Amino acid sequence: MGSRVVKAFAPLADFKLPPGARRVACLGDSLTANGVYCKQLKNYLPTGSLTKTFGYANQGTAYILKKLPKVLAWNPTDIVVLAGVNDLPRNGGDVTVISNLEKIYAQAHAAGVRVVAVKILPWHDYPSASGHEDNTYSVNDWIMKNSTADVYVDSWALGDAGYALLSEFTTDGLHLNAAGYRFLAKLISDQAFVW
Repeated sequence: MGSRVVKAFAPLADFKLPPGARRVACLGDSLTANGVYCKQLKNYLPTGSLTKTFGYANQGTAYILKKLPKVLAWNPTDIVVLAGVNDLPRNGGDVTVISNLEKIYAQAHAAGVRVVAVKILPWHDYPSASGHEDNTYSVNDWIMKNSTADVYVDSWALGDAGYALLSEFTTDGLHLNAAGYRFLAKLISDQAFVW
């Protein structure tokens, strides 16, 4: 693997949210399905805010896209999207992920929902990551530079220089443990929910 330049977090748009409660939908795959980071995110939001988990374990972005109407029917103010890792080794790689994520972002925007894009979390120590490292970087670079998300969350702090999850945040190199979920919720809060 070649050298990789680490970029500091920078939102896609400078913003400060207006005061008041938020309705935050968390959409994604198994990293979202258990609801842990979404529930913890609520602790950082204004009083009266609600969070709801829409997570689909072992699913790729095409399946998650099909579930978007259910998310939008909940009438969120914001949607946190953390998806794509399942597609990288099996469903067309980065091209599939980018295409489906852009559709998710566009449909959310059409419904008046603010989009928070979480970069694919570090996972390069997981067995199925081998040979797909460039796809991860491609999707994450697109999220930072070219996506239509309103803001992105840089998840690099969960990983090491090789983009593997730090051992203190994982049990298997892909999924987060309790400490990892707490850290992710704080990253999302600090980078995407600023008053």
